[in-house]
Amino acid sequence: MAAIEILKCGPDTNVSELEEFLGRVEKLFREKLNGKYATVKETKHGVTFSRLDDDSIRGNTKCDCVRLQARIPCTPTECKELLLNYDERKKWDDGLVDRSRSDVHLWHEQGINVVHTLSAGAAGGIIKAREFLDMGKTVEESDGGWTHWASSVSFATVPTQRGLVRGSNFPCGLTFRPASDGTECDVTYVIHSNIGGWVPTRLVNSTIAGVLPGLIDKLIEHVRVEKGLTKQ
Repeated sequence: MAAIEILKCGPDTNVSELEEFLGRVEKLFREKLNGKYATVKETKHGVTFSRLDDDSIRGNTKCDCVRLQARIPCTPTECKELLLNYDERKKWDDGLVDRSRSDVHLWHEQGINVVHTLSAGAAGGIIKAREFLDMGKTVEESDGGWTHWASSVSFATVPTQRGLVRGSNFPCGLTFRPASDGTECDVTYVIHSNIGGWVPTRLVNSTIAGVLPGLIDKLIEHVRVEKGLTKQ
């Protein structure tokens, strides 16, 4: 089972209800994280892109569940901020629309946040601009790394935006693990999305395969420039 029912919630929802939802999200995310994947390609910066090969985990969602793996030349905490903090991510990810927010609502003590992601169109305009609304939880691990898992929700203060198609994310997430004595980070990014609308699944899957590996390549290039590891 790859998906769970979208939680309807808001700023006043009891935290115990959020934790119960996110506990189910974590279970499904970890099943996908540890599933059997088939490698599709490797990018110029060594980013490995692969598809989940186990239908019993992927379920009948039709949409591919994919995994990105790479070594990033920064610490796990730095890498977490560059991917999960949208104020930082907008500095290098030109596919992230400026109105996107990673702090729609925060429960700091529990490491829970609501994220509103807006993306531009793709595939020459065939895939229209999208939005995703997710709730995630981020925890620090004993090795100095981090784990983040998330899934789509319906949040009271964020109605669907006019002119955008709202997609949904099935349970997915990231791990950030220290490498090279903690100066680098091995990141694993599991993505399983239904972008919504009437776009053929085959086109969606091929577009994801064409776009997502390049996202991590851009992150690596940004970090190398910021740290003076390459010429601008």
